[in-house]
Amino acid sequence: MLKNRSSMSIVVAMVIMLGIVAGCASNPSPDAKSADNQAPIGVMDMDKAIKNHPKYNELLRLQQEADNLSREAQAENYSARPAGPDEAAGLASAADQEFKAKMAAKQAEIETGLRASVEELQRKQAADMDAYAQELDKEYQPEIFDRQLKLKTVKLTPEQATALEAEINAIQKERAAKLAAHQQELAGTLNERLAAKQAAAQSELEQYSRDLHAAIGSKLSAQQAEVAGRGPSQPAGGAAGEKVQAAAFKRQEVSVLQDFILNDIRDKGAKIAVEKGLGTVLTGVRANISAVDITDAVIAEFKK
Repeated sequence: MLKNRSSMSIVVAMVIMLGIVAGCASNPSPDAKSADNQAPIGVMDMDKAIKNHPKYNELLRLQQEADNLSREAQAENYSARPAGPDEAAGLASAADQEFKAKMAAKQAEIETGLRASVEELQRKQAADMDAYAQELDKEYQPEIFDRQLKLKTVKLTPEQATALEAEINAIQKERAAKLAAHQQELAGTLNERLAAKQAAAQSELEQYSRDLHAAIGSKLSAQQAEVAGRGPSQPAGGAAGEKVQAAAFKRQEVSVLQDFILNDIRDKGAKIAVEKGLGTVLTGVRANISAVDITDAVIAEFKK
């Protein structure tokens, strides 16, 4: 069922975080790159990553259970029930739609919060880099200026001029190395903080799913009991009705696990993109392009 989700939804999910994280962590300072040097592109085989995810077999099992429950419910004899099968199925379908709609809204709310957190971390990282660059300028610019002034004003032999130019290049290289090292350190810190926020967000979403599942399930039982003409404390719809309800809830579990797998792949893809300095990661490419394939690296992250 996971493969039947539209490829656009998968690409959007990847772009939400990969575009932000890889973009902020892989952009070097102006001193460390030229205008013609752009961050490389990465690609990922989503189907392969999904099938190698540690929870993929669990997803298949849940899907099979949902399908079995649906078939069993359809095979039950509804003739003895006070309420018709269409009524029970309609109630279960409405509950399923309510669950999906509220889960989608909650996920959108959490993703909006994550994007805001990433933007705030980016701003702090940029401010830190600017401050560090200014400190380095105070240390290195006088030395560079002094040697450049000698080259222009003092009569030097070719050997002396060459030596001064070499000194200038060495100073500039040392400064650039310090900038790059500091930026790498900031990128690692950003990645750790983002991973913690993503884990907290996933935990919040899973708890919300459990609470919502219980609330909607209780309401559905009461509705079915009312339709059947019984009190809310009695079971409604017989064995078949219970299986219709169980199948609906099982499909909800499938939907939540699908989202978890995609989010996990997206998060690990973002981590690899940061480490490899990728500016963009494409997930739906079929033609040969010049890009870094990070699929196996993402799969390796599952085993850590």
